[in-house]
Formats: sequence, structure tokens, C-alpha cells
Amino acid sequence: MYIRSWTKRLLRGMIGALVLAAVMGPSCADFPIILPEGNPVRVELVNTTDYYVDPGLYIHPDADVYDNARLISDETWIDIGDPLAPLEMWAYDFRCSETGTVVSDFAWLFLNDEEYIASENSPWITIGQHFECGDTIRFIFVDTIEGGFYTEVWVNDVRIDGVARPVSVELINETDYYVDPGLYVHPDANVYDEAQLISDETWIDIGEPLAPLEMWTSDFDCAESGTVVSDFAWPRISHMTLTTAYNEVTIPIMNTGENEPQAAEIRRMQWVKHAR
Repeated sequence: MYIRSWTKRLLRGMIGALVLAAVMGPSCADFPIILPEGNPVRVELVNTTDYYVDPGLYIHPDADVYDNARLISDETWIDIGDPLAPLEMWAYDFRCSETGTVVSDFAWLFLNDEEYIASENSPWITIGQHFECGDTIRFIFVDTIEGGFYTEVWVNDVRIDGVARPVSVELINETDYYVDPGLYVHPDANVYDEAQLISDETWIDIGEPLAPLEMWTSDFDCAESGTVVSDFAWPRISHMTLTTAYNEVTIPIMNTGENEPQAAEIRRMQWVKHAR
């Protein structure tokens, strides 16, 4: 079964509720996880998938926790209730003094009642290094067309950790002729030697040249897509005549935050026939 100790969690929740009700009275059945204070740390969990997701959220008051057994424990686990439904968002403000380390411990995506897949990563962030009091931490759970599942973590709308999205490359032929795009992809972003960049190892075989008005697209691993080049594409004017594009297009990887480079989601190259 895929269920991550739901029975244990249910029993713990029932016992905790009974103890709290006995101490505080019957009117306190509905109570927050942690009482907020001034300048709290807001944690948001966003499920962008079509499946239920258990975020595996844990929060430790200390920022220097290097023992996984201390960080991932019953005492630090945050009970958000049921798993996140598709497209659901959960949010809560936590006391800054009790929010030293925040982690989504290999979130689970439930494919059905008996199968799940774990996140490819387990973002682990600490106060003073990744966030401060008053910040908003957002864990975003994403699945890919290829069947992958990973967790992004953002602080105040800046992505600081997680598995980078794949790079989608689109080749669009808007001419009346067949076009060989001359596509090359190199894993490094600082390649200044043309012999390294334009080689048999970096050449991408798209098959036949692009037909008139045809579009070709493919996803590439972000770590393998430091530089993308269309090396003087060749439109085929006839079976015997070739011409080259006016320019060579080179797109290096984009850096969207000081902590982690992130690829552009789509890199689109279009070939257009200009009127003369």
C-alpha cells in the first residue's frame, strides 16, 4: 500500500485532539497547528498536478539541524490534513521563532489507490540562508509529460532550489521551403570555442528537414542545455540550390536567481522568408 502511515497519523491526531479538548474545554476543537506571531513565516503548498499529493512537510525550530533523524520525525511533521487535491493550495503562517528549517521530504504523488511516485528531490531550506522572518515559502509540486515528479521551492517569488524544468526547444519553419535548422545543444553556458559547440557530439538529429510551415519540438534536460544554437540554418530553395540564414542564433542558459540557474521554459526559433 502507498499510504504513508495514515493510520498512525489519524490515531495521533485523535489523541492530540482529546487531550487538548480535555485541557482547554469543548469549544477548542478547532485549533491552529502553530499560533502565529508578529512577522511570521508563511508556508504555501501548491499542487499543480492532476493527482493527490502528500507534501511531507516538516519544520524544525533550529537552523543548524544536520541529523536527518532529528529533522524528519513525528515531532517536526506538520499535519495538513488530507493530501493536497489536484490544483489545491494550502497555506499557513508559522511562528518565525519556531521555523528554523523547512523541508518537503520527498513528496508523494498518488497515481491510484496502490501506486505512488516520490518527488525527485527533497528541498531543505533554513532561516538566515534561504529565508527570513516575514518571508513566504512556496513549495510547488510539478509532474512532467515524461512521468517525472519534482518539487520546486520559492521564497518571495524567487526560485532557490528544486529540479529545474526541462528546456523545450521549438523549431518553426514559416517559409515556403524545406529548412535544415542546424541545431546544436551543448551542456555548458560558457562555450567560446566553436569547435566544441558545433560538433558531431552536440548536433541534434531532428530527422528530415523541416517542411514548409512545419514545427518540431522536443524537451531537453536543463543540465544538458547550457547553450542552444541554430548554426546558419539552410533553406532548400530547390533540390540543387541551398542558401544560408542571415545569422547564427545562440541562446545561453538564463539565470533567474543568485542561488540557482533556471532554464527558460521554451526556446523558440523561427525561420521567416523576407520579401525583397
